[in-house]
Amino acid sequence: MMIAGVFWGLLLFNAELSVFAWVAFGVIIVGMYLVESKSWNEEPVIQRSFL
Repeated sequence: MMIAGVFWGLLLFNAELSVFAWVAFGVIIVGMYLVESKSWNEEPVIQRSFL
């Protein structure tokens, strides 16, 4: 959603971002990629040993 907001701002308001802002935007995108939840194809199984 944030990505769409940035691009709508560029299109509708004729905004121009500085190089620093583009770098910060890229860091945010990379961070979102690193913390996104992974989809599991199967249920996780907890294996315990009681011995």
